[in-house]
Amino acid sequence: MANGCDFLTSPSFDELQSEVFERVAEQAGDEPASILYIENNDHRTDEVADAWAENHEPLRLRVTDFNTVIGECYERIADPSSLLDALTRRRLIDRALRTVADRGLLDDAHLYRDHFTDLITELEGEGYHSPESVRTLVADSQLSPGTADLVASVYEEFYELRREGVGDDVYTLSEAYRTVLDSGASLTEIFPHVDVVVISGFYDLSHHEKSFLQRLATAFPVCISLPLADTETPSGGANQITADAMETYQAIAGPPTTVSPDSPSSLIEAAGKLYTPTPGVDEDTAPPDQLQWYSAPTPDREVRQVARRVRGQLADSADPNDILVVIPGLISYQEQVADVFEAAGIQSVGFANKLLYQTYAGRAMLDLAELCVDDPRTDTVARLATNPLVTLGGATDDVDRSAVADLARRLPTVDTNRLLEELDDASAEVLENLFQVADDAEAAEADDVVEAVHTVFETVDLSENVDSIEEDAASFDARMEVASYNRVERVLDAVEFVAERFGMDEPIEEVADALEKVRVPPPSQSTQDVVEIVGPRDAYMQSYSHLYFVGLTEQDFPVEKDRPLFFERLFDDIPDLSFTDDRAEARYQFATLLSGAESVYITTPETSFDDDDLLESSILDELARVAGLEPTADDLGNAVPEDVQRALRHHRDREAREESVMYAADSGVFSRQQAERVVAGARCAESRADAGLSAHDAQLDPELVSELHGERGPYSPTQLKDYAQCGYAYYMKRILGIEAPDEFHLEPQKVDLGSLVHDIFEEFYRGLQDDHGDPVVLSEYDRELLEEQLLEQTRDSLADSDIDFDDVFYKRWLEQLLAGLATPDVNEYFGDGQPHQGIDRGLFVRFLDAEHDDNDDVPAWFEVPMDFSDSEEGEITVTTPDGREISVGGFIDRVSLREQDDGTIEGLVHDYKTSDPETIQTIDGIEFQLPLYTLATRAELAARYEDTLADVDGEFYVTEPPTEITRKWSLRYYLERNDGTDEDYERFLTETVPSRVGEIAEGIENGAFQTTTLSPKEAGCRYCDYRDICDVRHHQRQEIIQEMDRSGSSGYIPQRARDGSFLDTLGGADE
Repeated sequence: MANGCDFLTSPSFDELQSEVFERVAEQAGDEPASILYIENNDHRTDEVADAWAENHEPLRLRVTDFNTVIGECYERIADPSSLLDALTRRRLIDRALRTVADRGLLDDAHLYRDHFTDLITELEGEGYHSPESVRTLVADSQLSPGTADLVASVYEEFYELRREGVGDDVYTLSEAYRTVLDSGASLTEIFPHVDVVVISGFYDLSHHEKSFLQRLATAFPVCISLPLADTETPSGGANQITADAMETYQAIAGPPTTVSPDSPSSLIEAAGKLYTPTPGVDEDTAPPDQLQWYSAPTPDREVRQVARRVRGQLADSADPNDILVVIPGLISYQEQVADVFEAAGIQSVGFANKLLYQTYAGRAMLDLAELCVDDPRTDTVARLATNPLVTLGGATDDVDRSAVADLARRLPTVDTNRLLEELDDASAEVLENLFQVADDAEAAEADDVVEAVHTVFETVDLSENVDSIEEDAASFDARMEVASYNRVERVLDAVEFVAERFGMDEPIEEVADALEKVRVPPPSQSTQDVVEIVGPRDAYMQSYSHLYFVGLTEQDFPVEKDRPLFFERLFDDIPDLSFTDDRAEARYQFATLLSGAESVYITTPETSFDDDDLLESSILDELARVAGLEPTADDLGNAVPEDVQRALRHHRDREAREESVMYAADSGVFSRQQAERVVAGARCAESRADAGLSAHDAQLDPELVSELHGERGPYSPTQLKDYAQCGYAYYMKRILGIEAPDEFHLEPQKVDLGSLVHDIFEEFYRGLQDDHGDPVVLSEYDRELLEEQLLEQTRDSLADSDIDFDDVFYKRWLEQLLAGLATPDVNEYFGDGQPHQGIDRGLFVRFLDAEHDDNDDVPAWFEVPMDFSDSEEGEITVTTPDGREISVGGFIDRVSLREQDDGTIEGLVHDYKTSDPETIQTIDGIEFQLPLYTLATRAELAARYEDTLADVDGEFYVTEPPTEITRKWSLRYYLERNDGTDEDYERFLTETVPSRVGEIAEGIENGAFQTTTLSPKEAGCRYCDYRDICDVRHHQRQEIIQEMDRSGSSGYIPQRARDGSFLDTLGGADE
């Protein structure tokens, strides 16, 4: 003890707190609030008070936080006033950034509001609380003059707005700290009843907090407590983030006193070794019995497994208060956990903020604000119609909400005009009134905008409906809805406060912006006799015996803020400032939670709630190093059948695994016949877990492939793409002929409509030709005649097509195609004066505009076989660099010619698309149409034009209703834009593409039908008919590629799946 001050550390939260209580109980008198307990974790306030009350007089201890204490000091020293609330502070910073943007210092500066808020908080926390001090700081830093001026200007604007607009009756924390620290006021006079102060759990102190702590230590005995994972190296390993605080504490109280746990713990030992130079354990070392890790395929399985274990512990008489569930991604997990725990009969409470859209009230307010900012959208109307807190039609609510929602969901998102036309008169009138009120809010000036937004809310009786919930707000969900509405009300109050004083340039946009990313804190809940579910920050220093760490993935833990590079460099260039090291903080939190438990059960999902692949947190790699931790299997005797095969993959020994299966069968989980299938499946899983290819990876004998494939014609570019994307899907579809049954659709499908459009273009042009190959120069034709001919061709093609629909959606699609074509007298879809999705000229008019005005490229062939004959397959031969000949066939959408000034001819292949393709997929070996069509066209034109042929190129031609007519960069130009040369283009066409075709043909013929090595997005996994049965291992794809390269296995690996690109070889480098 130094100067009556203590500094205590321990790996055990409970032991540390008990020692603190014992010491301060002796130092403090019996008066109320004689012990001032300043706690770092606000969530622990009640827990600390309850723990004290178990053995001491409750009123002797007052639990609070630094900010509250400094506020009380300030109000005693200065005049009574109130703290500037966070929402108003945020609006002031937003206003300052918009002013800076108007001065040209940073475009759209308000978009970086969160980052500038962090910057200003850090500046003030480190004692820079005036414009002069900030400008001096940045002037002395390594910042460029422009950046230094920007930072100083932002702070000056914020400072002036706060000083001029808020008034002297409101203070900021920075001002409070400065006033208290600069004053000579005695803290013992301000807190005459305090005998001792406790500083609990502060591991990262600001400059202000350090200074105030030193003032406290001169006025009172101070007992400092800090949990450490390893008390022997207090500033090393996982404790690294505490180094600065440790220095401050030791200056106040001397070296720390270690409070040892009652008995040694393997968990404490493991936590103490994390991130230290300690050698790792041997590979065969088993982890402590108290430490387990379960890897689940999905978050749902993960949560259900945790619920089963928790339920089992409660059935074995565990106290719910001794179980703590910690979830780093709690916002994502909270609803799933609540549902599963409730179904399992587990009484639990969760403490997580909700995003505004996660409540009905919040979702309604966001949707209504969206109506005010943008033109009405049908998806917004659908959400409002199905929101239980929204009333459509006044007190009677006589609108058929289901009908409104159903029709709105089916219409294009911007087609509210059609929505109003199709609805009954009463429903249309209600929506038109709502749209008008929203338009009024959009036009409102700064002084009136918040009132106008409230009027929009009142139009759907939102406040009245929330009030009715509040009257019977017994359930947590109901109270959360009320909290959500009240939170937005406070945000709007802050907006109005700033608007009345400083105005706004774009009032409604700023209101909508203020509602973005709003989080709603949960209402208070009792934690007695329930399992508590919290995030890592709220779990810090809590009392528990059994810890569950759920969702320990790299995505959620450690969470590192995604800051623009500008702000990272900014902090690097100002030595006095630094962001909190998120990774170091996470390591400390994890290690102290680990050391404070009697048992720890960690879980990780392989995929997210959105089916994205996830990586396990890097912290688990370190835990595996020091403790030998690996994922373990479920207890098969308690498992449900759907979990068994996944669990079995952790049984490395086949004999032990199959014994476990039989045990599960004997326990009644499944029958003997099912057990035999599980054994076979487990053997398959064991084989598939290895990166090497085996019979379980769809590797077939070539003779069997030949027998199954039958008489093969030439490979089409689409077949080549199918195999390039996924060999397994190719095998299922092209060899076994297994496809999902055709679905019944209420409206035409995009792919069918796209094909029809392209057929119309083909027949339109052919109608202008005498023979294939005759150039068609549209500028030689009368425009009106062309429009009438295209309209007539459309009618003929529609009559010949299988598309037979007669509803509003089909008619809407025809309007998108034909609006403005020919004249209203002959075109029933010409248009009625109302814009069509913002246009009054459809796709076909725009197509003619593009074609008529482009006189360089003259179309000559349409839907022509690749061999330019009358054959059915258009077969050509592609010769690989090693001399192998591969038959390829198909039809080219269009070939155009271009005559150069020197008399030479250039050819251009067009491949029609109804959506925007990514050319890089062609360059890196997934798509083959353009290069193969280009090779085929080059061969034909070379024979026709011989020496006068200059070049042949290929490009995608995007024609997507209602307005998209775009020619993508051609292959040659795409390569040139990426520093490619003529030689690179030639190499791509004549070497790279044929080589890839050869690899694919070899893979097919040799029976290599393994699952994709591409990313899920580029392989099209989300829409694949076989996604539920393929068991693709995306997380292993790089290992599989390396193993295939090493072993020389058959099969095609697209360049897109590898590190790097064909583009990296441009400019003369080898591929």
